[in-house]
Amino acid sequence: MNTPFTGLVALAAASFLLSYFEATMGLMLGQLRLPLLVLWLGNPAVGAGTNLAVSAVGALAGCANHARRGNIDLRLFVFLALPSLASAYSVGRWLGSLSSIWPQLLIASVLIVSGLQLALSRRMTQTTVRRPSRSRLALEVLTGAICGALSGGVGLMMGTLRLASIVRMMGIEMRIAIGTNLAVGFVTAIAGSIGAWRSAGIDLPVLGVAGAATALGAWFGAGATNRIPPAFLNPMVGLTVFASGLLMLRQAVP
Repeated sequence: MNTPFTGLVALAAASFLLSYFEATMGLMLGQLRLPLLVLWLGNPAVGAGTNLAVSAVGALAGCANHARRGNIDLRLFVFLALPSLASAYSVGRWLGSLSSIWPQLLIASVLIVSGLQLALSRRMTQTTVRRPSRSRLALEVLTGAICGALSGGVGLMMGTLRLASIVRMMGIEMRIAIGTNLAVGFVTAIAGSIGAWRSAGIDLPVLGVAGAATALGAWFGAGATNRIPPAFLNPMVGLTVFASGLLMLRQAVP
């Protein structure tokens, strides 16, 4: 369906502002953009697939800047990204036939609790694991697989859920968690959007407009992460995760 020119301009402006903030936090909060895309495109499956593709474009720009600043842990990225990619593609391939209500309710609950924990924690335990144990590797693989499957199923990158898991369960430094999470989100969104494109399709004009604005905002937003003191960055991320959970809960409940 063709979207009005003014609608595309508004979408581009909103995408830029959102992606600046989101890339600073290591997130691409697609649930803020998803309702607009579904409304304008008139097709939930196409809207979800296009939303994933737009998120992928923004995540690519953001994680490229994070990589330049040393904010990505390559080992952690691999062990999270590979299972995430596989599960996102598998579920995204059948995106049009899945209901996202119950997964979103579960995800929202986890985000609300995790966000509060992150925001209220005065001191975060940070670890650098040079030789991770088998249980640690299993946790990383399982986290990637679950977040990837949910991403392909509900049309979101699951960055908030994955970021909360990386920080709370793995004790990774916040700036490293932010950059690595965004990089994993990129490959997850790519896999999910390919699967969605094959099953329901992606609106290319909307992808071009919103994707370009999102990429620009994400590039500049990623550059702001290292300038924020950890004492402020941790609560900011926690409140963002918490708010994301509330928003997802509101959208999931009829």
